[in-house]
Amino acid sequence: PGQRPRVRLALLLGLVLVLIAGAAMIWQLGRHATVSDYRQTRSELEQLREERRQLSRELRASRAESKDLREQLAYSERSRDIDREAQAALRSSLTALQSEVADLREQLAFYRGIVSPDEAREGLRVLDVDVRPDAQSGSWDLSLVLVQSPRRDRKLSGEIGFTVAGLQNGQEQTLRVQPLAGGDGAIDDFSFKYFEELSGRFELPDDFRPLRLTVTLKPERNSMPQVEQVFEWAKIQPVDEAGGANAQ
Repeated sequence: PGQRPRVRLALLLGLVLVLIAGAAMIWQLGRHATVSDYRQTRSELEQLREERRQLSRELRASRAESKDLREQLAYSERSRDIDREAQAALRSSLTALQSEVADLREQLAFYRGIVSPDEAREGLRVLDVDVRPDAQSGSWDLSLVLVQSPRRDRKLSGEIGFTVAGLQNGQEQTLRVQPLAGGDGAIDDFSFKYFEELSGRFELPDDFRPLRLTVTLKPERNSMPQVEQVFEWAKIQPVDEAGGANAQ
């Protein structure tokens, strides 16, 4: 009976020691786990910080590239606008030059057509005329050049008429014709400063044999006389390879 308190005390002390040892073990395990978690967390944190620094560098590089691209785009747009303005200016200059060249060619052709002082003194006249038969349609193609004296440096306008004299059923007839200059527009007037080229097409009866073409020029100015020029049909047709004039 006297030993039971001692046994209980020994058991109690043993239990306390076990609890202390268990608590120490748990604390040690917890400390180890905490240190491990701390180290892992710190490593992950450092990794995240490095990724953030890398992303920051990439972001700065992207911003710099974006800025460079924006500058290049702005430069390209300015260059495009400058090119467009330059092209518009060149087109305008080219149009003006073409107009000037056309005017110079017109004057050159006019002065080349005047080959003698006597012709230079003449006023309004037909410089050249040509008729060609169209075998497919049976019509005639007409082209002529009108000029006026170089002393008249003003635009000249007026009416123009055509008549063809020839034989029909053995009798001489005179027909009035109105050549069509493309579409349905007839050649019935003129307007030029140095010279004008006119061309059109007209028809004659199948049994009509043309002999002469008469061109009448009636200026709008009453001070200028009416001009009437007669051309032999055989002389105003083009010469074929055999050396003769084409005939219908």
